[in-house]
Amino acid sequence: MVDLGLLNREVKRRILDADQFPDYIRELWYEVEDIQRGKRMIPVETKDEFIKLRPRTEDCWWSETLSQQLSTSRLLGELDTMVEIRDKTLDFNGTPALEASWNSDVHAVMLRQVTKHLPGIEQENVTAVRLDPKLVPKVRDINAESKLVDFVLIADETLIPPRLVKQVLADTRNSITSISHTTYERVRLRPICISIETKTPDGKESTALVQLSLWATTHFNRLRTLLPPSQRNVIPMPLPLITAVGGRYSLFFAIDGEEIKIVGGESNFGNTATLEGCYQVLEGLKRVGEWVRRVYVPWFVANCLPVSPDSETY
Repeated sequence: MVDLGLLNREVKRRILDADQFPDYIRELWYEVEDIQRGKRMIPVETKDEFIKLRPRTEDCWWSETLSQQLSTSRLLGELDTMVEIRDKTLDFNGTPALEASWNSDVHAVMLRQVTKHLPGIEQENVTAVRLDPKLVPKVRDINAESKLVDFVLIADETLIPPRLVKQVLADTRNSITSISHTTYERVRLRPICISIETKTPDGKESTALVQLSLWATTHFNRLRTLLPPSQRNVIPMPLPLITAVGGRYSLFFAIDGEEIKIVGGESNFGNTATLEGCYQVLEGLKRVGEWVRRVYVPWFVANCLPVSPDSETY
């Protein structure tokens, strides 16, 4: 069993230079900074049609599409989706809409488009999903019911072997029945990798961070229960956290230690109120998803899942 003292850690907002970030996430952060500056974010195949919609452009915006599977027609269809998201954002900015409308008509549409580029990564709306109370930290009075988040990106069975996940869950000594930090059935066998909290334009990013902080702390606690005892004190792998306040998307990371640090997010990397901003959001989220496939999933499989039936996984 896990030492319960390890589960109860304070969370602090910290400002770090990118070169102080853990090696796992430093290059990803630099990539997102480039997107924030407008570098290589829009497929050049869409340039002619894009300019009809947005005549003033910058040379640095255009990127070559490397995937042979992304035909020009598919990329033009994606441009139509970005226009739809921009128009809905402007509509909601002009006539205030409920958070549920933002989630269904802006954020879910964007996330569906993102996951089309990321085989093995799926989005889930978890607005009503509760944390596993056995994993929620007890460091202070917390109303966990009020600290939920809106979306997660998960790794499906093509990336995470279901056989190994079921092997972990077959051990019932800690009474945890999900590979994730919630018992929601759709993420029970498919681990959560990225957590996303949304707010309407008049909402506070600080409130979103409080919600994400509890979610990330509980996520770290689930990872502690999956690791061998000698590796439970500090989880070396940071967790990506994303806020969307209106159309403004920002990237943060939770970093484990004696305290859990929330870093990044000093400015947004894209805003869906403009067409180019929609592409910044799309490309930024794609880069985080690619990092999950390239870095987080291999670490998770190697460290949190058993390599044999006799591996210690509780």
